[in-house]
Amino acid sequence: MGKRLNLRKENLIDLGGSGKIYSVGDKVVKVPKGFPSEKINGYMVANLKSEYFIHRDLYEAGISVPKPYGIIRINEDGERGIGILMDRIYGKTLLDLGLRLGPSKRDSLSEKMLAKVKKAENAKRMIMS
Repeated sequence: MGKRLNLRKENLIDLGGSGKIYSVGDKVVKVPKGFPSEKINGYMVANLKSEYFIHRDLYEAGISVPKPYGIIRINEDGERGIGILMDRIYGKTLLDLGLRLGPSKRDSLSEKMLAKVKKAENAKRMIMS
């Protein structure tokens, strides 16, 4: 990880259940929930790395997700931390879709997403073996 990227409040584009999303040109940075009010700890870093690797594996398997570029060092409101740098895509968020759908359609969407994740995992296993 190189220099720290300074994130500015005016570039905050979403605040969700798992973190904040900042616009950085044609890319975004996802900052994990709890930062900077909580100190960065091993658990938070492990979760962020896990999220990055899931995004990377899905992207490499051809699933339509933003391309992740890596975990980067950031400054947010004078606090140091980390985030995931990825392509910015436009459209509805999973939260948007979930709120607009009824429970049965929401369950169906979850099942379809889970099937795609399993397909990506199987493809990765075949490549690795």
